[in-house]
Amino acid sequence: MSLNWRQYLAIIFAAGVFGAIAISFISVSLPKIEVEPDRLTGYPTWHGAFKGYDSLKNDSMLTFVGAIMFVVSVIGLKLVLNPPTKPSQFYTGDDNQETISGVPTIGFNRLIVIYMLATFMSAVALIFFDIGKLFAVIAVSHNALEIAMLLLIGGGGRIKGVSFFVWLVIYVESVALIYIFNDFPIDALVFKVQGLTFDFALVIEFVRIYITTINHLRDAGKVKIPSNSEEIVDNDKTRKSLSAIFNQHPKQLIFLILASIIHVFGNLWSTIFITSAIANLIFGASYAIAFPIYILYLYVDIRASSVISQKRIYLPSTPAWKAIVIAIYSLSLALLTIRLGFIILAE
Repeated sequence: MSLNWRQYLAIIFAAGVFGAIAISFISVSLPKIEVEPDRLTGYPTWHGAFKGYDSLKNDSMLTFVGAIMFVVSVIGLKLVLNPPTKPSQFYTGDDNQETISGVPTIGFNRLIVIYMLATFMSAVALIFFDIGKLFAVIAVSHNALEIAMLLLIGGGGRIKGVSFFVWLVIYVESVALIYIFNDFPIDALVFKVQGLTFDFALVIEFVRIYITTINHLRDAGKVKIPSNSEEIVDNDKTRKSLSAIFNQHPKQLIFLILASIIHVFGNLWSTIFITSAIANLIFGASYAIAFPIYILYLYVDIRASSVISQKRIYLPSTPAWKAIVIAIYSLSLALLTIRLGFIILAE
């Protein structure tokens, strides 16, 4: 891997940011939390008593999230099992690869639905086991699907080779064993660092996809970017509709960005304010809001594929050095979030 000075500088700067955040943990002692037992099993959880906790509100939120995840999973399955005959296509965001064939986005869309199903299983586990070891060994599938989406994006829309599945299985089993064999709070910290890192990475990648696609289509003269004051209306021009606005390719990608931001916000907020019952409810609400937005993306992307001539979605080129930089920044943001949580916890 031959790098120029700018690329070396980008890696060094990212490493410096990571180092500064990591050094801030030197003076921090692991929090001493009197963990609460799970109401069903009696096993210790990964949290103490929540300030302002209301069991009715908590159980209502958990039930609501579980119901929402079930519904969106069913809708998602219906959408991806009946794809359009001419689906939208992924292209690598490299000007030298304009002539290659695209990769149908249906593979990515199906991966999102599997992600929803894994999250539904995690929501059910949370209802019965609360946040702890039993929950984590099931919820690892949620993180594994986030890794799969990141690798698919980095692989130009393709999952390359059987080795991908082998490494994914190794990841799931290794992480599950880490949760099982380590005591609190190490197991909880490993779980939280992973979750936040992958959540931040998805936001970064979805933003990169949107920017890359917009730039390529603008350069090719294939998309018109409306001004802030311009309104898009339906054919009779008497009413505005969500589908009319977002069927203007590639605006459906905004749904991916919005869903990932809401998801990471809930995770971030509950990490910083770890003892707050309200933050815990916000965490649940973020799932109930984010995943229906993923469904909107699937619906609009599949619908747009059948009604528009332009179906290209450009994936950003991600050489090894850039993947390293993204990984470092994502991990740094995760550690910064946890560091802020320690500060709040110490007050």
